[in-house]
Amino acid sequence: MVRKTKEESERTHQSLIDAAIELFHEQGANSTTLHDIAARVGMTRGAVYWHFQNKDDIIVAIWKRDGAAIQQAFQSDMRVWDYPDPLAQFRYGVMRLVERLALDPHLYKVTRVVFNALEKTDHPAELQRYLMKEGAVFYNAILEAISYLRREGLLHHQTEDRLLAFGLCGYMHGLVHLAATRSSRGEADRNEDYESVLNIYLDAVLK
Repeated sequence: MVRKTKEESERTHQSLIDAAIELFHEQGANSTTLHDIAARVGMTRGAVYWHFQNKDDIIVAIWKRDGAAIQQAFQSDMRVWDYPDPLAQFRYGVMRLVERLALDPHLYKVTRVVFNALEKTDHPAELQRYLMKEGAVFYNAILEAISYLRREGLLHHQTEDRLLAFGLCGYMHGLVHLAATRSSRGEADRNEDYESVLNIYLDAVLK
């Protein structure tokens, strides 16, 4: 009975996260109440409070469940020194991340929820500081990879490594954001589109 209760609790926990992702994506976190989340899965607001303290707590749970795995995979991809062809691996890792976030419907929604929660204010809240710290992991992974490629003589661009990494992060962020515009217009997204656009930047930097 105890095991069944734990399993039921975990299913409820996951259902609430799924409902929150959908609602936050549809109408924004600010316009979504805990009652809305509970109602989406046919529960009372008390069920939400049993699992989460507030909406910020839910967003952190969304990141830990769905975002952290993407982060870890990208960190692994950016360890280009572990691969026979570091340049090819760098291209692969960058493209795989953008394509996953832009083309996977679920991951795209998770990305939009996190991006919206990261909107800058003069005094970042605890949630924003947490997400900024997690987001910095992506930048640092790119920077470490670029610095390695520089040491190996595999770059033909003289711009500072930190600026190349910063520029690539912005480029990737823009492509994922563009997916929202294309989707809202009913335009089909293809892997080839993102590969072609990413190669404009990568070809200018990599040998």
